[in-house]
Amino acid sequence: MTSENPLVIPEEKDLISENGDIKIPLCELLKKPLADWELREKAELTEMLHTAGGISGVHLIWGDLGGGKSMYMVWLAFKLRKYFGMETIIDSPYLTPLYGKAELMLDEDFVKEQLKLVALIKLYKKLGRIQELDWESAGVTLYKKAVCWDEAYAKLSVHQTADKLAQAYNFMTLQYRHNGCVIMIVSPDANQINRQYANKFATHAVHCTRKENYMGSGELYCLYDIDNLKTKQSYRRKLRASKWGQLFNSEGIIAPKVAFEKFKSVKLSDEDNREIDEWLEQKEWELTHKGG
Repeated sequence: MTSENPLVIPEEKDLISENGDIKIPLCELLKKPLADWELREKAELTEMLHTAGGISGVHLIWGDLGGGKSMYMVWLAFKLRKYFGMETIIDSPYLTPLYGKAELMLDEDFVKEQLKLVALIKLYKKLGRIQELDWESAGVTLYKKAVCWDEAYAKLSVHQTADKLAQAYNFMTLQYRHNGCVIMIVSPDANQINRQYANKFATHAVHCTRKENYMGSGELYCLYDIDNLKTKQSYRRKLRASKWGQLFNSEGIIAPKVAFEKFKSVKLSDEDNREIDEWLEQKEWELTHKGG
């Protein structure tokens, strides 16, 4: 049971529009100096996100269908980019152009990243420089990123404990203190997320509820009860669908999980394997020619 914190993070001002529509990609707003209210919001978010890993953590975002789960994930990903410089990685192609830059990472891409990391560790060991390896110098994609996994029960379900791909995703959630990522996991039911990994080690639980009368206007909005499971503090946030819903397609495609569990080991295409080999060769050249 978390203790109540009276802090309610304020609603961000409308984004350059008379009729409520967002006129420019949000990435354009990132170039502007922070106003006083934005500095206050950054401080409030720093408190809300705080864990032993700084602001990195694992956020379980759950609630009924239409409860605004994806909207909260997209909102938080944008704030992490705006205030903390964390680029967005998402596993489904439904962000709109208004959101701005984001990297799509499907299951195959995730597997390649894991194989690169394993190969890099072996390379450093072969060169006798294993103690020099850290996340910052590794040059892997999943470092200090806002990582968005939508409808992730297909990847991290309690029923997927023997699935090799699910094990890799679950292991990723244990690394947040090391890789500096904020991992956001969307699911209709938090209890469907694997209790051995992502659920057990989550830093935040976010319950999403759909509401229909924002400040008496009749406008649809979503209410979020946010528990920081590490600091034992609770927060509340409201987001208007008319504004933040424009950043993603609520009926967009959710990428299905690839059934790699049918293989004894994950099998990539020849092109994927060449990409990994070329990346590793470049890393070895850098280590032997630049690092002394």
